[in-house]
Amino acid sequence: MASTEDSSAMDDSHEQSNFGKFKIFIADQLTETMVTELATLFGYSRRSIDELQRLNNQGTGLAMVQKMEESGKISATDISPLLDVLRQREYDGVVKKLQNYASSARPGKHPGYCRFQCDLAAALTHDIIVELATLFGYSRGILDDLDRTEKGVGRKMVNCMDERGDISDTSIDPLLEKLRQQEYSGVADEVQRSFEENMSTTSIKYSGKTGSFVENLKKGYKRMTDSVRPIPFQQSCRSVESIFVESHVEKMEEKTSESEPEIWKKMEFTDDIVADPADRIMLEGDPGYGKSTLMLHLVHKWCTSPLPFFSVLILLRLREVGNLNFFEAIQQCILPKESSMSAREIQEILTSEDCKRILIILEGYDEFDGSDSSDIISLISSSMFPSVKVIITTRPEGLPKYLVRSSFSRLRLKGFDESTQREYIQKVITENEDAISSLIDIFKNNTLLCDICQTPLFFALFAHLLHTEPNLQFLQSVTMYLGYLVKCFFGHQLSKSELPSKQITQQDHERFSLQIGRLAFEGLKSGKKKLEWDADDLKAAVASECYELFTRVGILLEEAQSEPTTMDRFGYCTGTVSKFKTKFFHKTFQEYYAALYVLQQFEEQSSKSLVALLKGFSSSELNFLFLFTCGLDSSLASCVIPYFEEHYDDTKLLYLCLLETNMAHGKVPAVTASVKKLCEQFVMVDRSDNALLQRAKVNVLSIAHTEEIPIYKLVILEPSLCAAADFSSLILSSGLSVPSLSSVTKVVLVMNGRELKLDEWMAILAYSVSYPTMRKLKLSDCLLPHSTPVGSLQKSIKGVMVLWRPLTLRTYCLNANSGRWQYRYDSSELTEGNYRDLVAAYRHYRSYTW
Repeated sequence: MASTEDSSAMDDSHEQSNFGKFKIFIADQLTETMVTELATLFGYSRRSIDELQRLNNQGTGLAMVQKMEESGKISATDISPLLDVLRQREYDGVVKKLQNYASSARPGKHPGYCRFQCDLAAALTHDIIVELATLFGYSRGILDDLDRTEKGVGRKMVNCMDERGDISDTSIDPLLEKLRQQEYSGVADEVQRSFEENMSTTSIKYSGKTGSFVENLKKGYKRMTDSVRPIPFQQSCRSVESIFVESHVEKMEEKTSESEPEIWKKMEFTDDIVADPADRIMLEGDPGYGKSTLMLHLVHKWCTSPLPFFSVLILLRLREVGNLNFFEAIQQCILPKESSMSAREIQEILTSEDCKRILIILEGYDEFDGSDSSDIISLISSSMFPSVKVIITTRPEGLPKYLVRSSFSRLRLKGFDESTQREYIQKVITENEDAISSLIDIFKNNTLLCDICQTPLFFALFAHLLHTEPNLQFLQSVTMYLGYLVKCFFGHQLSKSELPSKQITQQDHERFSLQIGRLAFEGLKSGKKKLEWDADDLKAAVASECYELFTRVGILLEEAQSEPTTMDRFGYCTGTVSKFKTKFFHKTFQEYYAALYVLQQFEEQSSKSLVALLKGFSSSELNFLFLFTCGLDSSLASCVIPYFEEHYDDTKLLYLCLLETNMAHGKVPAVTASVKKLCEQFVMVDRSDNALLQRAKVNVLSIAHTEEIPIYKLVILEPSLCAAADFSSLILSSGLSVPSLSSVTKVVLVMNGRELKLDEWMAILAYSVSYPTMRKLKLSDCLLPHSTPVGSLQKSIKGVMVLWRPLTLRTYCLNANSGRWQYRYDSSELTEGNYRDLVAAYRHYRSYTW
């Protein structure tokens, strides 16, 4: 069903001229591939599709828009059929752009309305919701659904009231009337206050110290938001808004028990993060996924929006904080150096009545090196500012489990898809459509690079590089590609640098890299986490030519920071001095150079030194350090992999290390031994895995097949799974193929609401039961045909238990003789009538759970 936002995407009052502009905008978003997919899904004739394919790129989009208008798929008042199909094909980036354009072209909802809705959802109890739904005259189906719902019932009720006009961004009078009618005056007053605060038509104004504090914050943030460099060697900085594009953010649904699987749902817009009702929000993202850029975007929105959700926003980069207390950190890490405001004054302001809505962002917990008794830990654990909203960003599983509460809201970044990549290129690099398509084609033609560039950091680096140097080498591993990037950065800068490049030999560069590598490694040591240095100390630790070279190239960055000089009698800092600090362009580069140092030490001191070198490192905080050590040298990888297995419980990173080793060095005995151990448990391929991790898991399956390693169980969570035409493999939605599984004994396919047609089911069945080792095939969370014409498969099926579990209560077993489903535990057959009831119940269940 189309959402209210979709169906009203273009307001009735829009003139045809506005719709004409919107149609041109739609055409600009449609690639040739998308046009062909849309035309097929809309059921256009073969002749129409051929005509569309014969046109050039721009003409194809315009012709498709005209065709959609003629067939009623888009109109001046409704584009929901188009949006529905785009979502079906997972072109979420295009959907967001169309919605944004449509929203900007008509009167939009007040920016505080989303926050009010969250407050309202939190204020409504289950009993109040049922009473309100009855008074508003909602249907019996809606009433029953609300009564059954335990998680998220408040938000569901708010959506119902919004869709039916019982609340809006201009009036909530019908709701207030019903609340007071039922004698919920306290709740009505609370709701009314929230509405008035969030929907205020005047900007928040401050006076005295609070006003001065806010102005100082904005000055400090302007320095941050205007000093972004997308590539190291770029001398000029850019504003965060000139490079920011919306990436996918997912939210984990609330779990009722630890045994429940994690369920993640996409958020519509990244700005909705601040509207989350939870007081503590943990935003996870793999290295380079854009956590820092997203937080700077939120800061920019707060600084420039006339109607901010929060009166005060504090962004602390935790690598800069150390053991400073919270208020000193604000003074030294955010406020401009000309500010005379003391840490004690900041504490008085933030704890005063003037500051009601405060948002605190703790950016980069995985880079925090303070003590467990610091204010940062107190903020995360809610011991400090318990009712203030705090966002913590970190690498996956970077936050210690003892700090994570069940009340935390967990979000994660998912990286760039093709539509987001196009948007970035168009916004930051070039608006030329041919140049954009050429860049995208380079990524598409190199599958490994395409997977790597799902990571925004790598995509931005390669996109900028390839725009000027399109002759890309085809390489075999992540380590090789990062090494190639570094080589290009040095080559680019030295070609135009004032440095006497002819005097810097390859031997010099290798010597300099090891000097930097030693410092990088020592900075990453557990307990130190030194991610920046005093510039003078670093200059003294390496050759002057080395420091100058790495800062000119941009691998190392210098920036001014404040340090305390004097303290008052209460222990608060009263004076500061500006000092230059040096850090790596990104922590990933620090891990790369640290890995070079590990390799050098390994070559000089053999494997015995490796245990001492790597002892105490956190795998969740240093993913790339382990990955790069495996990619640099096969002998080093042969020692790192067993060490990693013994000391770490991080299967995800192990998969990636095995892939890196296999791609960089070919067959390595340590990899084969590790694959045997993995296959003794089970291998799970999840659609939510990023592209590189999914490739790593398929790599393990391929090695198992080649080496004839038994696979105890394979679990695939993939709704779009299908079998190849020759039944030789299973095709994932990413395009990767699960190879022939001649050694697997159990396969579990979780289809996430898929309704399989007979031919689709027969193809998967034929693939799965064709191997002599197969003993059990189970399909979950899907609909299968009522009967299966087993035919030639009958003999194979007799040796395999084929199970189907559409809902959580019953499991059915396929009768190999009749091709009918039977209840597993009493062999009673699933009749046609019962099957129809099951299908209806399943569709009802799916419509309310997803």
